This record gives sequence, C-alpha cells and structure tokens, in this order.
Amino acid sequence: MLISSLLISTLFATFTQPLSMGLTLIAQTIITSYILFKLTKMSWYAYILVVVLVGGLLVTFIYVAVLMPSEPHARRSLWSLPVVLPTALLLVISSSKSFTNSMTWASPAIIYSKSSVIITIILITLLLLALIIVVNNTYSLKGPMRSY
Repeated sequence: MLISSLLISTLFATFTQPLSMGLTLIAQTIITSYILFKLTKMSWYAYILVVVLVGGLLVTFIYVAVLMPSEPHARRSLWSLPVVLPTALLLVISSSKSFTNSMTWASPAIIYSKSSVIITIILITLLLLALIIVVNNTYSLKGPMRSY
C-alpha cells in the first residue's frame, strides 16, 4: 500500500489533464483512507475522509472542466519513470520498518482520551455549525442557490 501511495503521489506531478489528475487524487484518497483505517481501526473516520475529499474533488473538477478547453489526452514519454521508481523504492525500504512499528501502538482511544477531549468537542461543534450554515444557505426560497 505504501508503495502505491508513493507512486501515485509522484506521478500526480506529471499529469496535465484534469481528468487524470482527478482520478489520481481519488486513488490517493482511497489508499490514504485504507492506511488510516489500518492504523486507527475506525472505519467511520476513513469513510468520512473519502466522502469529504471526493465531494470536494468533484466540485473542483467541475469548475476546472468548465474553464479548461477540451483537448485530447496526449501520450507523454516515460522520461520520469527511471527517476520515480528508484526514488519510491528507496523511500519504501527506508520507511517500512518505522511504518510497521507505528501500527502497533495506534488505538482509537487516543481520540477520546482526557487530554484531547476539548479538541474533540470543538471539532464536533464546528462540524455541527458548518452543517447548520450549509442547510440554511441551501434553503430553497432564499440564499445563494435559489431558483428564479
């Protein structure tokens, strides 16, 4: 998983089309959420990460697709492959031991410990406030999304 995450993040810089960049970001989000699920053993956290990032990515993709002219997807040479592969392998080999060691101490109880309960309450309050603001802004008779 770590190898594919590193390869996708390094290949993202070589793409120029919004569709390929969006697909790369979706793949990176799914891999990151899977790694996060394995570390924290909480599926809801990884699911919320995927839903929020893919939702934001879809909005961004729509804006970029409207602004960018439709061009055919050009094939590029593989000049970056000899640089990307050894770099990714070097990073994986050097960080594989520390990654497996960090997976042993991760626990979902870290979020609910006494030292972080204030941060958790603030995050819950901010998310509730954002939900209320979005619901009020998208009310059908008033707000920025009204139909004429």
